[in-house]
Amino acid sequence: MLNDKQDITSAQSRFTESVKKDSQTIIRKFITSAIYVEKPIMPPLRKKSPISTTNFGDGDYTSRTVVTDRSVKRCTCISSPKNCPCHFFDEKSAPDASCDSSSSSSDVGSQITVKSKKNVNDSEMKLSLTSLHTNRTDRTVDIDPKEKEEIIKNWLKKKDLEKRKKDLEKAKLIEAKEKEKEQMLEKERGNFKKWLTRKKLEEEKIEREKMRKEEEKKMKEAENEKKKIVNENSYQAWLRKKKRAELDNKKIDESQENLLLDKHIEKDPMCLFEKWHTIAKNDPNVVGANHVSFATATKSGIPSVRIMSLKEYSDNGFVFFTHYKSRKGEEIEKNPNVALVFYWSQFSRSVRIEGTVERVSCCKSDELFRESSYDTQIGTLLCEQSTPIESRSALLCKTNKMKKHYPEGKVPRSPLWGGYIIRPHTIEFWQGQNDSLHDRIRFRRPKEKEPDGVLTHEGENGWVYERLCPP
Repeated sequence: MLNDKQDITSAQSRFTESVKKDSQTIIRKFITSAIYVEKPIMPPLRKKSPISTTNFGDGDYTSRTVVTDRSVKRCTCISSPKNCPCHFFDEKSAPDASCDSSSSSSDVGSQITVKSKKNVNDSEMKLSLTSLHTNRTDRTVDIDPKEKEEIIKNWLKKKDLEKRKKDLEKAKLIEAKEKEKEQMLEKERGNFKKWLTRKKLEEEKIEREKMRKEEEKKMKEAENEKKKIVNENSYQAWLRKKKRAELDNKKIDESQENLLLDKHIEKDPMCLFEKWHTIAKNDPNVVGANHVSFATATKSGIPSVRIMSLKEYSDNGFVFFTHYKSRKGEEIEKNPNVALVFYWSQFSRSVRIEGTVERVSCCKSDELFRESSYDTQIGTLLCEQSTPIESRSALLCKTNKMKKHYPEGKVPRSPLWGGYIIRPHTIEFWQGQNDSLHDRIRFRRPKEKEPDGVLTHEGENGWVYERLCPP
């Protein structure tokens, strides 16, 4: 009896721990020992549920009766009943048939009565269990193999149907997602086409606007070019007109520089020439202040004139260089009477010089030759001046040969090239005026009974001067 109580107490403690740990006990519904389904022992209770509860008070205890349906085959771990929490006791520890549970073992089903004491410190649990069969040790259930096979087939069919249903639902879901995705893609394609069309139209509009602006720019440039040409032509015409007006109606200052007043006339013509020549040479608008027209004549009086460059001037006369065998050199040898004319249009001034010409000394010629440029020195050695030559290329060929033969600084003076000096006996200064009343002052060597103080006036250095009527 003591052993039975100890077994019950140990079973109770194990049951309590199991309840605390899992909060519920599991009853396994099975078909075979290998195929089973687990369900909780205490599902939510309803009035019409096949599991009903009965609560009654017994002093300090409460009772809960679970009625099981015998039509459902239940078992717990047939292979190891000792480890099962529902079969932790043997036939010896089972309560008497006189227990409350014996009266409930009928055809309706077996019942399990669990009593728990309200006092936690003094807890006790009583279990009563009736066997499913009269033999309490035999817990196996005999099932017909055909029925078993049929049950397995039905279960497999059910599982197959469930799987097919799930696959079908999954396929439908995938199809719906693919369809939605396709719709989204189609919508995006449509939006992209619209955007592309809109962008293309905008680009065409921008291109048309750009072309229009370029055409307008070209038209404006062409118009501006036409206006520029017209303005340039008008300006050039105005400039020409202005120059003609300046030349025709040039206003000359009533000053000492532009008027040859008697009281301001220089007494020495070489001093007045030096003054005018210096003004012209220092003016940037005057080109070739030393350029002069030089006239000669044959012995019979046939004249010839050319432009040449004046080398220097002094009280003794005007010096220039040329070839002795040139036309002017030969005419000078036969007729030494020559004439010079300087003209500076920017100042409406000219100087006419008449006199005789003669050669300068060889030392003077050598000195002035060394002062000449290298190209001028080479040019004096090419050939006799004023003689015919076959072509310009021949002239250049001779020049190159001379430059190779005579480096710079080593060019000798040709004995046929030298200087001349003009000793003037008449010098006339002309100053133009806007009213054609030009000033003309002529210096010359005096004759007998000159100067008379009326028409001729005494100058310096053996010169007399007189005013001539214009033009």
